[in-house]
Amino acid sequence: MAAAIATPASAKSRAGRLLEDLKTAQGDQRIRVIKAIGKSAGGEKAARALLDMFDIRKGSPGESSAIIASLGHLGQVQALGPLLEAWDYLNAASLQMELPVPVALLRSDIVEALGRLGGESAQIAEGLRVVDDDAVVIARREPDGLAARREFHVQHRLARLQ
Repeated sequence: MAAAIATPASAKSRAGRLLEDLKTAQGDQRIRVIKAIGKSAGGEKAARALLDMFDIRKGSPGESSAIIASLGHLGQVQALGPLLEAWDYLNAASLQMELPVPVALLRSDIVEALGRLGGESAQIAEGLRVVDDDAVVIARREPDGLAARREFHVQHRLARLQ
């Protein structure tokens, strides 16, 4: 029975194995490993590894989304600066062109991750509100913390198709 209970040391060794797996993982497997890292007890070391590979300008939307979510789950405040920089970049890009939906939705992922970081990050996330042609992201306070709600403008998208 005692072996079935995860200890902090075993959780950290799991995080270490995941970080090793990340070095060789590719494609969908890489995204699965990134998500698993976010659910591990990897702490600062895991956050640093994810931040080192996070590039909102060059990364795929799927991988960027997984990294952003994992950073939020890890709860390391060191992610605040890079997440805000990614937010600013996406916001500036949306003013210059229409972002593809997967890229536009990264902004809601950032809001959610900031809310999970807590403290100043949660306050910042509460104030973020994005309106664009494809999605509305409204950050709001709920009893269990910050929740990001995604609402798609179906009518607008249908009108585009006609």
